Amino acid sequence: EPKITDCPDKLVWIEGKEHSFYCRATGYPLPKVTCAKNTTTYEVEEKFTAMRNMTGMYTCVALSFDKDRKMVNVSVEYEPKVSSIKLSPPLHGEGDKVEITCEADGVPDPTYSWKTPPSDLQFSADNRTVTIKSLQMSHLGNYQCIVENKHGTHNRTQILNLAVKPKISHFDIEPSTLVLEGTNVTLTCDASGSPPPVLSWSIPVSNVQMSDDKRTVKIWGVTKRHMGSYTCKSQNEHGSDTQSGHLLLAGKWKFC
Repeated sequence: EPKITDCPDKLVWIEGKEHSFYCRATGYPLPKVTCAKNTTTYEVEEKFTAMRNMTGMYTCVALSFDKDRKMVNVSVEYEPKVSSIKLSPPLHGEGDKVEITCEADGVPDPTYSWKTPPSDLQFSADNRTVTIKSLQMSHLGNYQCIVENKHGTHNRTQILNLAVKPKISHFDIEPSTLVLEGTNVTLTCDASGSPPPVLSWSIPVSNVQMSDDKRTVKIWGVTKRHMGSYTCKSQNEHGSDTQSGHLLLAGKWKFC
């Protein structure tokens, strides 16, 4: 009867390299040996290029009139690659706690190291996460995660900037809440956020004077046509904020 006599319990292959199963068997007639996982079967000493999805447990069978079996565990090793660097929370301003986490894949498991701005930082035990307890301007800059195992190295960089949703901090009209026909009126809108938000206006008429930075809208000689709602909108990549006022002739502004 067939007998598998020389077949390792474990094989280590390198992704992209040529490998094969080396299992010997005795018997008469000389048995044919194959190794299979799921629906894929390889003949002993058949050459193929290793891929990471080949990792797993294989059943090697020596077959003639009878059969003998041996389980072989295959591990395919490959160089590491950084898959992502995550900022938590995604929106963060000065004084906030921020964590920067590096995610990578590789076999064997890669080691982690960082190149960061020279500031007060904390690192997790596995070096995957950088923690900033209170975000300051000195923490801003490039954070490069470097992963390495015996098959290679890879890196990826995350830029840390302030990331703050816009907020309108000041919305005002001059000279007062009482608007008489013929009066000159100035609307002012200021907003904070990071990156600095862009301002825009929704207004009922076009014959107004708007500053280049959109902070102010001037109305020269108010008439009935200028009556209506004036809305200031501040927006950056993290969101937007709006504030509106309603202009009434010989009346007042109502903020909403």
